[in-house]
Parts: sequence; C-alpha cells; structure tokens
Amino acid sequence: MYRLFALVLFSALAFSQATPPAKSAPAAKPQTAKPAPPAKPAEKMEVPPTAAVITIEGTCRGKVPATPSAECKTVITRADFEKLVDAFDPQMPMARRRQLADAYARMLVMSDMAEQRGIQNSPEAQQILHFSHMQALMQLLGREIQKEAAKVPPAETEKYYTEHASQYEQGSFQRIFIPKTPAGGEKPADEKTLEAEGQKIRAAAAAGGDFEKLQKQAYDDLGLKTPPPPTATGAQRREALPPSQAKVFDLQPGQISEVMNEPGGLYIFKLESTKKLTLAEATPEINRVLEQERMKDAVDKLTKSVKPQLNQEYFGEPAAPGEMPAGHPGMGGPARRPPATPPKPPSR
Repeated sequence: MYRLFALVLFSALAFSQATPPAKSAPAAKPQTAKPAPPAKPAEKMEVPPTAAVITIEGTCRGKVPATPSAECKTVITRADFEKLVDAFDPQMPMARRRQLADAYARMLVMSDMAEQRGIQNSPEAQQILHFSHMQALMQLLGREIQKEAAKVPPAETEKYYTEHASQYEQGSFQRIFIPKTPAGGEKPADEKTLEAEGQKIRAAAAAGGDFEKLQKQAYDDLGLKTPPPPTATGAQRREALPPSQAKVFDLQPGQISEVMNEPGGLYIFKLESTKKLTLAEATPEINRVLEQERMKDAVDKLTKSVKPQLNQEYFGEPAAPGEMPAGHPGMGGPARRPPATPPKPPSR
C-alpha cells in the first residue's frame, strides 16, 4: 500500500534535513504547598478544508523565480493535500502525513525547476515518465485486486474452517525437558543415562508427580547447574509444535506422553486441556489466508498468458536459479574491479 508513498519519499531523500529535537523544559522544583490541579488537555484544533496546510515561500506553481520573492508563494489547502493522502492511504497516520508533506513540497519545487529548464521534453525524460506511468498503474491495479480479494464470501470462510478444523485446535500442556547438550557448559550425559533418566521421570509423572518438581529433579539428577525451564507451555496450536510432537494433541486430558527423543533433548508432555476456536474466532485468520490465495489467483489469471520471449543473442543465456549473471560484483563470476590507484594522465 505504501509503495507509491515510498517512491515519493525516495525522490526527496537527497534534499531532506533532520529536524532538531525540541529542547526539554527544565524540571520544575517540587512544591511544598498544595499542588495545582492538572491542566486540561488542549482541544484538537479543527482545520477547515480551505485552510493552508503547506505554504512554500519564494516559489509559485509553474514559476520559479531566480531569487526568492515575498510576493511569490505556493499554498496547498487541507482539501488538496488530503486528496493526495487519500490516493495513498486514507488511514495514513499524522507522522507519515508530515513526511509526505515535506517530500511533496520539495518535489514540487524541484519539478518546477525541471520544467523551467525543459527537462521534461528530453527523450530520456519521456522514456522515464512513460515507464513511471506504467509502474504507477500496475501498483494501482494491484491495490484494486487486493481490495477485491479482501471481500471473502462467508461461505468460503466456513468451508475453509470445516476443511482445516485441526488447525484451529489449541491445547494447554505441561512439559518436562531434559537437554542433551547442557546450556551451562556442563559435561553432557551419555545416551543411556539420558534415556534411563527420561523413563524414570516419565514413570513418576504418570504416577501423579508434580511436573515442576520432576523438571527440577531431572536437572539435579544429571548435575545441571542452569535453572530448569518452566513446565507450563500455555495455549498452543497444533501447527506450532514440531510434527514429531504434534501427536500430543491425540492424548486425553491428564494423560502423559511417552518420552520423545528429539535431537535437542528428551520431552515429556501432559495434556491439560484442549479447545477448538470457534468460526467467529478463526474468521480473521482464515480471511487473511484466503485473501492471499484469491489475490494470487487473480494475478495468475491476468499474467498466465504473459510469456515474453527474449532474444538470447542480445540478452545472453539466462542465469541458473539462485545465480547472478557473470560479472555481477561478488556473485556468479568475476567482477570488474576498479584499479588500485588512479590511472596516470597521458603525458603531453
């Protein structure tokens, strides 16, 4: 959404200046007397549509004098400026509007200077303007496609929810972790010792043992000095767990899992409870997924017939996937390096 806005700001970067931070007022001395009542916040001033929000002294629209003139100035009203804001994003925050106003003022002055010099009539400018015109239209088309894609029918949302019901199940667990490589630099235990410890802790958990105490016991048994991790995991979704651990969702509440031997360590889970998100709770997430799918389908439909054929005698052989063309600095082949020392001028 901000690509066009980024283009506007980019062209003004060379002319931007940092605004010095406002000096903070000296701290008031504490009063011994009764403190004054807090001041009421100032009411937000409503700026009428015809009021000037940007004033550029010394330049007139379409006329840039050689020297600044008090009689020559450009005034942009709130109504005119907000037309530009609405073209980018009607919800643009005020801080970004200030950036846009600063960039727009500088671009207006510099573009007027370019027009006074007739730069816009050069063949190079015509090509660049034509390309920029196509680029802007492409981005605006993308915005329209995105708006259309965001209108997901409720029936489509419900269908996705039904077909992917397992994705919207969340569970609360307790978990014991026995690391294979201790974080504190202690000597790791061998595989048999770890396995025996895991089975012992798992049996104690199945007998009703407290997970916090068993987690600490496992660390003490192995001589680990680092603090053990908490056992409560909070609510988690099935897809948030590694595939090898997602099977804990198949447990019954209160049931203890087998010891899971993972590359990083041993895991023991206890399922506390499960809950399935309702359709209303899952709708925002589902619609974001469907919006992306609908947008991709719309773009693919528009561009599936666009298959440019490039003349390899002119462009050369295409680079392999993930490889930059030969000669690109640091990628895909030798690059032309600048000479270590400037070349000597020819002798006369």
